[in-house]
Amino acid sequence: VAVSGLALTVLGSGDVGSLSLLGIGLAVLTMITFSATVLMAARPKTEMPPLVRTGASLGIAALVWLVMVPPWTIPFGLLDETTALDGRVGFSLPVWAAVAFIVLVGTVAVYGTWIAGASLVGAGAASVVGMAEPVLGAVFAWVLLAQSLSAVQSVGIATTVAAIGVIEQARVRSQRKAASDLPVAL
Repeated sequence: VAVSGLALTVLGSGDVGSLSLLGIGLAVLTMITFSATVLMAARPKTEMPPLVRTGASLGIAALVWLVMVPPWTIPFGLLDETTALDGRVGFSLPVWAAVAFIVLVGTVAVYGTWIAGASLVGAGAASVVGMAEPVLGAVFAWVLLAQSLSAVQSVGIATTVAAIGVIEQARVRSQRKAASDLPVAL
């Protein structure tokens, strides 16, 4: 149900276009990579602290991107330009500041806290909570950038949030039941 809600959220605008075989293949690779990351991040007993695991995974991702987008093709000259973020909060900032924000806050901080949290709550809970990312992206785009959400996307957001809530409630109930079966030492 949650995945169906995500599909409605992402595809619900009707402006997505046609699906390509390459796009589907890359989506499947992304799904496999995310699954592996969740399983590795949820391992509480490891010699590597969360920040080191984050650095290692981002380093591997950087190597992949070096092959896909060679550095000499990146327009570094645009970093000195200024960009305007229109919307409800409209403001301008240098492109280098926007890139730094994306790298530090949107990548390092997010993945660092996600990996630390995944080792505390487990792979199942981390992957379910990870489904909130596209939903939050759509909501932030709507609130901050005044982008519009279609009725189908709104239904997708509500469906995903409801499914995440149901799954998390079941997980918590299951943990409580398991904890109540443990013997208590007096």
